[in-house]
Amino acid sequence: MDQNSPVNVDQRRKLDSQIRESYGRVVYTQKTHDMDAIILEKREKRLKTTQLIFSTIVAGAFLIVLFGNNQFATIIGTIISMFLLFLTTFMREFDFDGNARKHRNVAQTLWVIREDYISLIADMDGLEIEDIRKSRDELQLRTSEIYSNAPITSAKAYKMAQRALKVNEELTFSEDEIDHLLPNELRKKPKRGERDL
Repeated sequence: MDQNSPVNVDQRRKLDSQIRESYGRVVYTQKTHDMDAIILEKREKRLKTTQLIFSTIVAGAFLIVLFGNNQFATIIGTIISMFLLFLTTFMREFDFDGNARKHRNVAQTLWVIREDYISLIADMDGLEIEDIRKSRDELQLRTSEIYSNAPITSAKAYKMAQRALKVNEELTFSEDEIDHLLPNELRKKPKRGERDL
């Protein structure tokens, strides 16, 4: 069948639309997992700092009791010790660090999928429809396998990802920004003062 026939053009348009939609979902999911990892890492850091502060207070209270037999210090030390025990148990049960690592691993794996989608979109004009479908199906299968083993993301992380992608435009670059990152020989526009003589 002719690639420019109306049926073929319509199929390509539909495939292009579907692949772009899938790409967008992968981008959002990847960024959301990144944000969840950041949230968990910050939470763990705050809790560890609180744990350190509580431990210092308890140690100080027991030193006061040891050298001065202060009943107030005993009460404070006991109460803070109970909070410290609760906090330590909570941190151990939730495993912030382990969960953050899981989100990071999913995000890194989805990064590869994301880049493969970009490559497919860039190559589509030169591919036959069956090759496009085969690549799409393979990407969907790989993505599905990653999703089936991924931890659940939070609404807070999704909102942060949405802001990062829509407002901060974290995955978009202007031509000038890309040129700035490339060596002179690969730039589309030469640097000022580097025009051909």
